[in-house]
Amino acid sequence: MKRRYKRILEWNKKQNNNNEKRPPKWIVVLSIVIGLITGFCFWFFVTRCGGEHCFYNYFPLGEMLGSTLFFWVLPYVIFSGKK
Repeated sequence: MKRRYKRILEWNKKQNNNNEKRPPKWIVVLSIVIGLITGFCFWFFVTRCGGEHCFYNYFPLGEMLGSTLFFWVLPYVIFSGKK
């Protein structure tokens, strides 16, 4: 086999190995949506204050941001060990 064909095959193997460790985009998008819903539910049922003048009664941004970041990273952690 010629040297350039070997290089091409080696390059394709390296490129395929790099792509295999990333999760599919639809799984990442689904995970982000689940994170947003989970953050909203956590804010609505657990951390929301009962008073009208409470700051946390109207702003679920912290809970939604935290859960979205967690669920965004989760597919990458799960798929990083895949061979």
